[in-house]
Amino acid sequence: MTRTLVALAVSLGTASPLFAGPTSGLEYAPPTAPAPPDIGALVLRLILMTVVLIGLCAVVLWLARRLNQPMGGAGDGGGRLKHEPSVVTATVWPSTFFRWTAKRSR
Repeated sequence: MTRTLVALAVSLGTASPLFAGPTSGLEYAPPTAPAPPDIGALVLRLILMTVVLIGLCAVVLWLARRLNQPMGGAGDGGGRLKHEPSVVTATVWPSTFFRWTAKRSR
């Protein structure tokens, strides 16, 4: 504790001339305020950036729509899905299921 008080007294004694005030040409002068921004340039920049952003969104939407379309081949109906009557689906499973439930309910 004594060493701390001695160190504090010595540091205040050596630093007291620094707190006395400016004796040389080191006076503080506040900086000048910057010029206000040009409102016309700000509004123009805002409008241009908005137009560019909306254009970019339109391009992304167009590309997404174009890339999601199926690739057109020869004779495929213009990329549309067609019904294929020769493929037989769902004929075994429902009959088996209904026979199983009929046996189980007896």
